[in-house]
Amino acid sequence: MKLGFIGLGVMGRPMALHLMRAGHDMAVFARRPDAMQPLLAAGALLSVLGALLALVTGTIGGLVALLGGIAVITGVAFGFPIRA
Repeated sequence: MKLGFIGLGVMGRPMALHLMRAGHDMAVFARRPDAMQPLLAAGALLSVLGALLALVTGTIGGLVALLGGIAVITGVAFGFPIRA
């Protein structure tokens, strides 16, 4: 299955890597570019709008988002500037 994963912090990064090792294709987004590096190195695709663009266009089958607070969720979903 193709998945989108937003939020690659302490919980998100290991979860996304585990899903990739289980054979799922992954598009990822994180507020901090360095958080995405292990997943990109493992073959994940970079998503520029928090993977929501891919979900809306039907290119992925599911989305996992681990974000803290409505301001962050809104910012990631709609591309607003967010303080890390």
